Amino acid sequence: MRSSLKKDPGLHTGFAYFPEDAPYQKHILKYATQKDISTCSGFKTLANAETQFSAGLRSTGVGMCLCARHEIIRPGGVGDLQKGERYCNMDFVLLSALAPLLVASVFISYDIACQFKLGFETRMPKLPKGLHIPPDVQLDWGIPKCHCPMHKVPCQAPHSLNFKPGVGRTDGEGIERSWAEMNRVANSTKEMGPGSRHDTLDDHFEHHNFRKYVSLGRTLHSRLTLAIPEQKRQQAIFDDFCSSLKENGLEDKWLKMVLEWEKDPKKPNPYISVVTHASQTEVKKQLLEEEKRAVTAGVPQLHDTGPTGFISMGLVVEESQRRIIWDSRHSAELTTNQDNELQRRRLLLLRHVKQFRAVGDDDDAVLHEAVRIEWAKARARCLRWTEEVHLLKEEMRRVRKTLEWKASWWDARQPGWQALDKPMGEGVRAYASRQASIQRALHAQFTRLWDTPWTPILFISKAMTSKWRNKWEIRKTIRAPKWEIV
Repeated sequence: MRSSLKKDPGLHTGFAYFPEDAPYQKHILKYATQKDISTCSGFKTLANAETQFSAGLRSTGVGMCLCARHEIIRPGGVGDLQKGERYCNMDFVLLSALAPLLVASVFISYDIACQFKLGFETRMPKLPKGLHIPPDVQLDWGIPKCHCPMHKVPCQAPHSLNFKPGVGRTDGEGIERSWAEMNRVANSTKEMGPGSRHDTLDDHFEHHNFRKYVSLGRTLHSRLTLAIPEQKRQQAIFDDFCSSLKENGLEDKWLKMVLEWEKDPKKPNPYISVVTHASQTEVKKQLLEEEKRAVTAGVPQLHDTGPTGFISMGLVVEESQRRIIWDSRHSAELTTNQDNELQRRRLLLLRHVKQFRAVGDDDDAVLHEAVRIEWAKARARCLRWTEEVHLLKEEMRRVRKTLEWKASWWDARQPGWQALDKPMGEGVRAYASRQASIQRALHAQFTRLWDTPWTPILFISKAMTSKWRNKWEIRKTIRAPKWEIV
């Protein structure tokens, strides 16, 4: 333990990213022996809260809250952790970051959101009143995309950002990208006192935010350049999908199921299968047992190949199809012998496929369910990309409005310093004028970038094969369409 808060208070603790020490420490001391139990997957986030070595340490880490869309760290949204990410710490950090906001709804992405949200409304009244969120603010929860597959299956779809209306293509992993940058500061702050450590981290957080702030123009521009064509592609795919379902009326039935689930997650989930499927090993075992019973009973065999061998051969055919498709798509340049070998494999595969073709049952429940799941996912992809385009255009509009307001705000700070001596007053006015000019310069730069079609400049490596070089050259000549921001 280095120094103390009394000997080394922070210069701006409570005014920047760390909350005030007194109320924060008072709150977490109430839960010194609290155990946070997970009923989902065994994540280290909660496990470390009880097992991490912490004797003699004032803090074992830092919890942080930032904007999932732009990765800007929230004021007051950083707090020291004593025993991992306990609820008492993260409650204070989250509410300290959200309390100043005047919003109607908040979407919260957290790697243990499925556990953290349980009892959140009952824990909030135990915090200082200034941190309470108004009861009419709607809260929704999700799990970052890279973390979600590690949760239990029933937990994944209700918290997947791919299926959450309104989030666009937000991945929720911005916090991890920010930690990859901030973790490099950890070693240099180990030996510091509490105040010096907070000030140092605040400086790095401020620099991180400033870089995000001045690069918003290119960030939003590049995202929109990607989102517009991808939205059109996903819309076309979904429209084609729907056109094939109009005759049997399945689309209306599935749409009703999806909408009901979005309103009430307790309803049947359209993104997961409710039909129990046997594994390949289980099917083989069952067929082998049936064959054994048939042979024992003296039932004559009509074919040389039994059901087990027939299915195994079918799987081999499928694997051959995949290998041929992969080889034909990813081989840069085939020699004559290689091309002949590929054609030979194709002809052999065609002969095998003819032996396995059969007419399927149109009313197969398993087939219908598989198509329904894929349709629901195609719809979700189309909606998320459409939302992303709308969000990006709205973010661009708000960024320009904010820069205009910020410039006017700095202009208003220039007069009213007559009480200071002349040199000091001139310095204050010069500083305010400089800040106003920076905001206007950013506004002009962003506007010029967003209103001008953009041609990406890509580096072509000499080590690339001719096939990949051609692909890059084609992409290099593509010009992004000019869009109208209203």
